Amino acid sequence: MVRSYVITASKLRQDVYKILDHLIETGEPVLIMRKGVKLKIVKEPEPMSKLDRLKAMATPEIWIGRDPEDIFHYDNMKEWREEWGISDEEWFARYPDAGRIPPR
Repeated sequence: MVRSYVITASKLRQDVYKILDHLIETGEPVLIMRKGVKLKIVKEPEPMSKLDRLKAMATPEIWIGRDPEDIFHYDNMKEWREEWGISDEEWFARYPDAGRIPPR
């Protein structure tokens, strides 16, 4: 658990850069008391890198029991066709290559 400490608004005004630097270094939230109300300054977590997001998505639980054809031949236009009121047959008649996987 990350601990935090409480200061007054006056103390924050006096030492704002020192307090912010401490927050950056330690990650400890700062609570400021102002007119009987607690306000909190926290360090925003670092965003995940693209690689970390891919690793999180590639956990085995996601893939267990799934047909590989469902994963690699996902029809991402289905929702749009439904919204536009176009049937699958009409869509593929207009765009015969729409569901085909391009050659490697």
